Amino acid sequence: MIQPIISSVDLATDSTMVMWADFIKNCLRMRDDLWFYVLLPKGYENYEFVESLPKTTLVVEERKRRRFFEEIDMVDMDTVYRLFNMRTGIYPIDAVITEKTGIALLMQKLISDIRYAKEEDYVKVPVVIVEDRAWSRTKGHQFVDWQEFALRALSYSCLRSVVLTSFEKDEVIDASKQYVSPALLRRLKENVTVINLGIPLENVDRAVKGVKKREKFTLFWGGRLSAQKRPFFVLEQFLKMFEGGRDVDIVVTTPHVASIKFAKKLDEYMRRYSGLKIMFDVGRDEYLRLCASSHVWMSASLHEGFSVGMCEMMATGVPGIVPRRPWSVEMLGEDYELFYDPRSFEEAATLLRWVYENYDEAVEIGRRTRERVIKKFDNRMFADMLLARVEEEVLRNRSLVEKFIVNESSKVGQTVVMLADRFEKMGIDEFSLHELAYEFKKFSYGGISFDDGARMQDPSLWDIRQFLMSMGYVDLCDSEVPRFRREET
Repeated sequence: MIQPIISSVDLATDSTMVMWADFIKNCLRMRDDLWFYVLLPKGYENYEFVESLPKTTLVVEERKRRRFFEEIDMVDMDTVYRLFNMRTGIYPIDAVITEKTGIALLMQKLISDIRYAKEEDYVKVPVVIVEDRAWSRTKGHQFVDWQEFALRALSYSCLRSVVLTSFEKDEVIDASKQYVSPALLRRLKENVTVINLGIPLENVDRAVKGVKKREKFTLFWGGRLSAQKRPFFVLEQFLKMFEGGRDVDIVVTTPHVASIKFAKKLDEYMRRYSGLKIMFDVGRDEYLRLCASSHVWMSASLHEGFSVGMCEMMATGVPGIVPRRPWSVEMLGEDYELFYDPRSFEEAATLLRWVYENYDEAVEIGRRTRERVIKKFDNRMFADMLLARVEEEVLRNRSLVEKFIVNESSKVGQTVVMLADRFEKMGIDEFSLHELAYEFKKFSYGGISFDDGARMQDPSLWDIRQFLMSMGYVDLCDSEVPRFRREET
């Protein structure tokens, strides 16, 4: 089951949904015994894009999600209960993949509670987080909420997680030192795996096939018109080249419509320079063709997670001028020739002039960059590694249940006997397994662990049922709610 967070209205064009649709298709190429459930809120366009995916069922929440509050606006409870209680009993979902840590914790607890409430054998359904977030604790960036940071730090300690860059892993471990114990920090290091996100290279090649270069030397910039991306830093570089007597053009594309504030500023630039072309609401294929027809692309963004857009531009073979940041170094390599100091206007302008005057050498840099994309950021490798991670979690959790046998000398057994004796002292001759499990879970929430490191919630209800019967308790199967009573001797 996949629960993605969508940022745009149209599911067919949203980069997150396109990525997960691509993931589903690639997984089915490797294995044909899979089935996917995709959980989405209501209020979007083109749900048929998801419904058309092979071996996929779309589940729509009853309420619309509020944008920018994904971490606190959790999934609708009624929808989750419906998802895990379809037809008869709990629906056979083996694992959950989500992009939000808070939702992951909620889903994990809810699934477990449903199984206890229905007196099913307790089998932990693993929840795997796939996180793409710009980990940067700097003023003016989105990550200034330390409470959210604490939530993520703790969540990564408790759940198996995938981050898309090594930089993100280093950042979350560093931040977690302020919130979690040394034991949880060790668990966090074990739980977090780095798997580089991939892009469908064949789609990029298809989109740019037959595209010819523009007559004038053209610089390309694409992305959201936001302060984080620093589009005006890029525009100033081009204006300096134009004012220096060079015959150049600049193409700026964005998938959104600019705000009034940004539109006014862009209008000022367009009045200064006739070679500036700004295009709004640009689709992905057109974005790639415009990049491929240009001679160089440029980024000025200081904070990124895994940049899909940058990876796609790299795949076109066009050389790019990029600020030296942890995320860009991981994507392009430490020795990339066209890095500049992100705070230095002069370095960026110098590199732009160098590409203009030494274009043949720059083309060779673009060719090597494309080869790096093919080797490191293939979407099929991402699907293969993430699927293996999920399967590992499913098998690991099943083996925990299968290997756990309650015996009289174990602390689990001692706790069960103690609870049963407590019921008898209270005058309760019969008790249900659910009542026993409820009391049992109180010890689990208290953080009690056993000598061998096992947790209270590891034994299944089946294990406890068998242990009670071995201790002389009778399973009263004929009653409406299965109850246990000590056998008369």
